[in-house]
Amino acid sequence: MKHTLFLEFIRELPRLPKKTLVFVIDALDECGSTQSRPGILNTLTTAATHSPWLKIIITSRPEGDIQYCFI
Repeated sequence: MKHTLFLEFIRELPRLPKKTLVFVIDALDECGSTQSRPGILNTLTTAATHSPWLKIIITSRPEGDIQYCFI
């Protein structure tokens, strides 16, 4: 899967951050396509779930494929 590069980076950090890190994605609706965005969101959710020190903030217009991922 092509989204694994981000997950590998998170998992292979030489040491865990001492403070919470915030990853901001602005305008997700302008990233990829309606077919690729669910994969991007799934990767980000997986990263945040397995890394309690990581918080992810996403901004986007209300696109159906993006909203569906949060249901």
